[in-house]
Amino acid sequence: MLRFVLESAEFRCGPELIPKFALAAFRHAFYHAIFAKAANATTVAHLGAERFGSIEICYPDKSRQTTIADELDDLYAAERELERRLGAEESLLQSIREEILGGVVA
Repeated sequence: MLRFVLESAEFRCGPELIPKFALAAFRHAFYHAIFAKAANATTVAHLGAERFGSIEICYPDKSRQTTIADELDDLYAAERELERRLGAEESLLQSIREEILGGVVA
């Protein structure tokens, strides 16, 4: 079990936690409203050090953390590539629309 310790709005990993895995755990906690449930204000930005420190997240051994973090890196890279391709396709589609409508609307 990991208890987060917040010092001056900075999180530092202990020896049993890999930073890339901690980032993934924070993302998960954020998107699954774990931070929001611990906050007493309307936003997670108002999550105080005491409440932040009370959040517990289970984590595997360092070898498994590395595997998970590497797999997530691959997924995020694939997501960025798909977003890049989508942007290129949207740009091409816009060019085709302009070419077609340019011949009709003058």
